[in-house]
Amino acid sequence: MDETRGYGHQQNEGEGNKTAAREYNDAQHRFAQSGRVEEKAREAARAMASPERAELERAEAIGRQGGAHTLTQQARAQASQAGDYLASKTQEYPLAAVLVAGLVGYGIGYLIHGASKQEWRNRREIEETSEPRTLFMRQTDWSKSPAV
Repeated sequence: MDETRGYGHQQNEGEGNKTAAREYNDAQHRFAQSGRVEEKAREAARAMASPERAELERAEAIGRQGGAHTLTQQARAQASQAGDYLASKTQEYPLAAVLVAGLVGYGIGYLIHGASKQEWRNRREIEETSEPRTLFMRQTDWSKSPAV
């Protein structure tokens, strides 16, 4: 059983968590002293000789590239470029920018408030009526229908 402690009760140590680093190092030392290193090395050699090799090499390449760190940098760069593009277009076409911003604001406001107002109106009508509720929220008199 792993004897590492949970981190839920610890304070935030900021950049470079010393407690986590110490626990990781302790776990690595325990593993090295456990005598299972040779067994795990044989398992790794078998995996590298199997069809799983390509997947392992791809995972290693992703790890060497920095994986999430690289993706974060790319996302920041793209967001910055998008902001710069919007700023330049806003300066070039200020009237169009104001119109677009107004339309977007109106659309968001309508989505948030417009539908909910209609919903409350319908609820109020339902609660105020004493008629039986039907699919179309009003009773239909079929005796006046031309099909009858």
